[in-house]
Amino acid sequence: MNAICRLCVLLLLLWGVAPRGARARPAPEACIEPELAAGWVADHWTTDDGLPLDHLNDLAVDRHGTAWIATYDGLVRFDGVDFHTFRPGDPEASGLDRILNVAVHPSDGSLWIIDQHGTLVRLSGEDRETLDPERWGPRQVFAVGPDALWLVTRAGLTRIRRHPEVVA
Repeated sequence: MNAICRLCVLLLLLWGVAPRGARARPAPEACIEPELAAGWVADHWTTDDGLPLDHLNDLAVDRHGTAWIATYDGLVRFDGVDFHTFRPGDPEASGLDRILNVAVHPSDGSLWIIDQHGTLVRLSGEDRETLDPERWGPRQVFAVGPDALWLVTRAGLTRIRRHPEVVA
């Protein structure tokens, strides 16, 4: 998913618009042009629905349609119906805290996460890889390319295919 698509999905989530089927009520026709509203419904999610906070830092959608939400209270998984928050004290979260950015790798579907300390983490199924923040600590957020993630790290412009590699 390219950066423009990620931005559109993020804006739609912030505006409370989601694909039809997720606990929804009809979209108000006055707010959305009818041809754009076809197949979409409006909804709004808050802490009352299971979000840990009423704001988010970043959002990525994996190839199964699961939304991964970066928050200061942990990483949130949203399947369209339920929210599950992975907090630092949870064994399955392995210390993930104060998440700033999240991205889904376009080739292998792995989840890449940046926390406020600059730690770069790769999650793929049960596998977790934490990269040294002294070398790889990101200074800028992800950009998603057709076959790689890109970010600016302490080491320079970095392309992530399977592992980070400095390219400039």
